[in-house]
Amino acid sequence: MNKLGIGSVVGVLGTDQEIYKVMVISRSIMVDGVDGIIDYAGVIYPYGYIKDTPPIIFNQNQVEIIHHNAKQDIAEQILIKIEDKIDQLKEKND
Repeated sequence: MNKLGIGSVVGVLGTDQEIYKVMVISRSIMVDGVDGIIDYAGVIYPYGYIKDTPPIIFNQNQVEIIHHNAKQDIAEQILIKIEDKIDQLKEKND
């Protein structure tokens, strides 16, 4: 799976079937009340963080369009390789 870089801007399909423009702010997160790991957290683009509004959480399969895939620095590239290896190990164990 090609992981999105932090700062990427994507169109995410919401539960109401609307597509929202979201900027990725975090990857591979655990959320209270949700089983497993969520692929991404983001904020509405171009507004960013809005007080008292939780981040938007979504998985890769909810991404409808990539408007901008942010460039990844070396640290982020290494992290992505580690995340991919973990995903492969999980698939082997399932």
